[in-house]
Amino acid sequence: MSEAVAAKKKYPSIDVLRAVSAVGIVMMHLLSKSNNQYELEGFLAETVIPWFTHLVYLFMMISAFGMCCGYHERMLRGTIDLSSFYRKRVSRVLPYFSFLVVLDLLSDFSFERLLEGFAEVTLVFGFLPETNKFTVLGIAWFLGITFVFYALFPLFSVLTETKAAAWKTMAVAVIFNFACNYYFFNRDHYPNGFYARQNILFSAMFFVAGGLVYLYRSWLCERLGAKWPVTIIISMTFTVLYFALPIINRNKYLQYPYFVLIFAMWLISAIVHDFELTGFFGRFIRLLAMYSMEIYLTHMMIFRILQKLGLNYLFGRGYISYLFTVILSIAGALATAIVFQRIRQIISCLPGRKSPSDF
Repeated sequence: MSEAVAAKKKYPSIDVLRAVSAVGIVMMHLLSKSNNQYELEGFLAETVIPWFTHLVYLFMMISAFGMCCGYHERMLRGTIDLSSFYRKRVSRVLPYFSFLVVLDLLSDFSFERLLEGFAEVTLVFGFLPETNKFTVLGIAWFLGITFVFYALFPLFSVLTETKAAAWKTMAVAVIFNFACNYYFFNRDHYPNGFYARQNILFSAMFFVAGGLVYLYRSWLCERLGAKWPVTIIISMTFTVLYFALPIINRNKYLQYPYFVLIFAMWLISAIVHDFELTGFFGRFIRLLAMYSMEIYLTHMMIFRILQKLGLNYLFGRGYISYLFTVILSIAGALATAIVFQRIRQIISCLPGRKSPSDF
């Protein structure tokens, strides 16, 4: 596959990963003891669903891969308008995110929360420490680190200009992850602990991994395109081994590099499996993927409404109520995002307004 063809190639299977990640993170949040008191037992409830919290690393990897597909070569050639590049990143997220921030502030206003909201709508709040402790849309820490990555993308492109450069960068990123785990974020520096993954240096290796998959995408598709079932089997094997081997899942120094391996294999399986998402299922997956960030940002707000209405325990405290709450939370988040988009489109098409260029 030529570089020109590879640059234009679409990877619809990645939408499956986006959809799975969004749904998995919702499931994890709604099972959290701080949010619910469901009486669920077994390997699924006690081990698998809580593990879905790590799907944010897959989101990081997908984000880097997608950004590289669109901008890596143009960034290196200097043929991209940086103003347009950053404007597009902001216009895609800021209106809806600001809407959620305002709603959250109105629900419980204070001067301190106003400062948090101000920091968040600038979209550069990822440069602050411990943004996970924000009481205004605390889960938005992921959006914060994503925009740090966007801000650093020109540098990222240079550091991953070639495969050799990217591997060197990956080595540095892995060492930084270890250093953060072992020293910089330990109890001596942060007695109350530190939410390490919100830090760009701790999480850098996941973004770099996405860049590496991008650099090898042509080779991977040529060599593994006809063998995609094998890549899926390997991906699932690595995933199962994580749960089966305590030396990995209980060792924080091995755990995160192993996540790179697992999610890189998931991403590779997606890009070499060349198929179109068709039919109702395909359209539903694309819808979840298209609004994956909105689902992530909105689902807890919808859940709080369900909680106040007592709908989270409508069928008791077992799996039926839990799954019912998950479905309603996702549906509510989707509906909120879609209605907001439609209203924005209507307003933008009023006389004297420009049509929206990016949604």
